[in-house]
Amino acid sequence: MEKRILIAGCSHYLREYIKNGIYFISNEYYLRMLYKKYDVYNLSKKNLTSKEAMLLVKAFLKLGSFDYCILSLGEGDMEEGIDKEAFRKNLIEIISICNYYGVKIELQNPLCKKNNLYLDVIDEVRALYNLDNINYRKVLLAA
Repeated sequence: MEKRILIAGCSHYLREYIKNGIYFISNEYYLRMLYKKYDVYNLSKKNLTSKEAMLLVKAFLKLGSFDYCILSLGEGDMEEGIDKEAFRKNLIEIISICNYYGVKIELQNPLCKKNNLYLDVIDEVRALYNLDNINYRKVLLAA
């Protein structure tokens, strides 16, 4: 049985997008390889907030079993002006939900430098749940 991955991320995890009225499919290597290797459920959107991600992850985990959940959030919260404490609570809720369902979590730092506002929150939550700060890109593609 193929492993299933749930992705909740922002613009850098979009598989399909429209630019200047033209439809594109991402050519990003890591994302392409995940789709080749796993059954991927990609919930990402350009300005996905942590609250929206929490609701989506919760709904999908109730519907089916997943092996991994990749979280790369912050861009949407920054755009919406969500404060650090609300962002922190939402991340903790998402991780608690994943832990309840036995889903392994990859909590990534946002790739976009403008999201540095939340990096300390991500590091704090990662430490709180003893999540490894390793290169999961290599781990998931090697698994």
